[in-house]
Amino acid sequence: MIGTLLQMKLKNYTNKSNVGNKYLKIKFALVFFWVVLLFYFSIKPITTGDAVAGFLIPGFDHIFAYFILSCSLFFLLLDFRKNYLFFIPIIISFFYGFGMEVIQGFLPWRDFSLVDSLFNLVGSSLIILIKLFLLK
Repeated sequence: MIGTLLQMKLKNYTNKSNVGNKYLKIKFALVFFWVVLLFYFSIKPITTGDAVAGFLIPGFDHIFAYFILSCSLFFLLLDFRKNYLFFIPIIISFFYGFGMEVIQGFLPWRDFSLVDSLFNLVGSSLIILIKLFLLK
């Protein structure tokens, strides 16, 4: 039921008349805000108070953050009606996350972590599950 409601919403949402709508600027601003927030948390020094950052499950913070990023990019790109729409946010999110890990490798208070990059990829790829199960 949720999948059909979401499909109906997406069909109405992706009309060509909506490409120039006023909400595009708001969606872009929200994506930009999330990217800046991820950048801030990626370069700031880790303190002892940040021990809860893993949400008790290692890597969950990365999975959650990059899932939100790929979902926001997905809904931003809906206005442009691209083919293979759900792969574009995955690619953008992964390369952004990998770039953040490379930048962390140059910072003296952070380390490059390939495992974190894999968690970023997992979080970004969860949008495929939305596509498969909710948007049939």
